[in-house]
Amino acid sequence: LEEKFELGVPDQRPRLTADIVFVEFGQMESLEGIDRITDFNQTYDLVLAALKRRTRQIVLLSPLPFYQSGPAANLAERRNQVLADYVESARALAHKHNCLFVDQFTEFAALSRKEAERSSFNGIRLTDYGHWQSANRIMKQLGIALPPASEFDEAKQRFADQQTETI
Repeated sequence: LEEKFELGVPDQRPRLTADIVFVEFGQMESLEGIDRITDFNQTYDLVLAALKRRTRQIVLLSPLPFYQSGPAANLAERRNQVLADYVESARALAHKHNCLFVDQFTEFAALSRKEAERSSFNGIRLTDYGHWQSANRIMKQLGIALPPASEFDEAKQRFADQQTETI
């Protein structure tokens, strides 16, 4: 990516390459509406092209849905209709750039209201439990063996098994 900051101190950190880069965009961008999807596609396309010069593999994570929990619970369904189009755009870009694609949107959009409240504390950001569920789904779709299951303590918002909690 080009350095676009004209003020301040230039980035002096050494440039690094990465074996794998995980990228997730689209949820917040979708709030601008379907009319902005072309801008989203163009910008995301440029970002992916720039990343491809620095890494062997990119994994595109679809954005998570808006949950029917939190202060905007009543807007989740309408927002997810627009977001679904952004997810499909991301899927097409993954194909174009030969990236792996993980569809978190479809599985998480099907959660019950109770499970959505357990997974997200405000309808957008994940709880620890939601992060655990997301990690499991990502690993499963990428064909990575899942760690041993552990009970989740709702009150403490953590897993009883330390290894599982660390993951």
